[in-house]
Amino acid sequence: MSDNKENNYEDAAKRDLEKRESEGGLFEKEQAKRESIDAEMASSEPEVTSLGKSSDWQKKNEDKGEEFKMGWHNIPVSQFPSGGLFYPENIRIQIRAATVKEIRQFSIVNDDDPFSIDEGMNHIMSSCVNVNIKGKISNWKDILEEDRIHVVLAVRELTFKEGENKMEIPYECDECGHEGKMDFSNDNLVPSKVKDDIMKYFDHDERIFKVKTKSSGTLELRPPTIGVMRVITEWIKDNTQTEGQRKRIDQGFIKCLPFIVHDWRGFKKEKIKDIQVDFMGWDATKYSTFFHVVDMIKVGVDANCHSACSNCGAEVHTPI
Repeated sequence: MSDNKENNYEDAAKRDLEKRESEGGLFEKEQAKRESIDAEMASSEPEVTSLGKSSDWQKKNEDKGEEFKMGWHNIPVSQFPSGGLFYPENIRIQIRAATVKEIRQFSIVNDDDPFSIDEGMNHIMSSCVNVNIKGKISNWKDILEEDRIHVVLAVRELTFKEGENKMEIPYECDECGHEGKMDFSNDNLVPSKVKDDIMKYFDHDERIFKVKTKSSGTLELRPPTIGVMRVITEWIKDNTQTEGQRKRIDQGFIKCLPFIVHDWRGFKKEKIKDIQVDFMGWDATKYSTFFHVVDMIKVGVDANCHSACSNCGAEVHTPI
């Protein structure tokens, strides 16, 4: 009897999903709601775009002991790659221009070392980003990992208002063969959206996905915040020091871990061992279901930069 009820529930949910999809995408509706909220909270700041190679940040000014005297500017989460889906409605995020000192600090980043780049970006985030969630201790670590690049680009655009030190990526047009360059900017990055057919499991109050299964209970998932990923990154560094460690590390666990932990507060490297022990006890059904949902709720930006050919106007794209 319980199976019949569950099947009836799933059938009803499916019909409801199809009805709402015919009226418009569920993700798009949620994002439109987020944009409406942002419009009420945000000031009339211009949209921000642009980025340069980390070593270019020092070119803005010689170090004369001066700092930019810029104020804080609202940045709406509805413009993030995630569309603001996983943020509370009362969140307020502000950015400011980087100072000469911060530019100089970012300029020593090793562009060939992903860990160094990660630390450099987090330094900019910690210095130039302010996050406020009403009734909750909050900071830049509450921003989603996949939204970080958008925020860093926005900080850079605010810092270099005249468009200095643009980061341009070469392309070759498939239509006319023209070779040109496009800006590496938020305008030319295409977000990857959550699949509409998983939105029926989204809890709008807790801002997470709750997927009911027959054999594994309710799976709760959400994309990781910067705070969560900082702890995981340090744990990965500690456990990949030698070739033997790198061979033994469980790639499946690494893929799932960021979506298991929902809050960076109180999350430490020492807790990951306990999570891994529990993960090893998952059966094949729970593992495959969780893996599948992870792929469906991923957010971020496409791996290519997109623009229009400066010669013929055709759409062109090139790997970031």
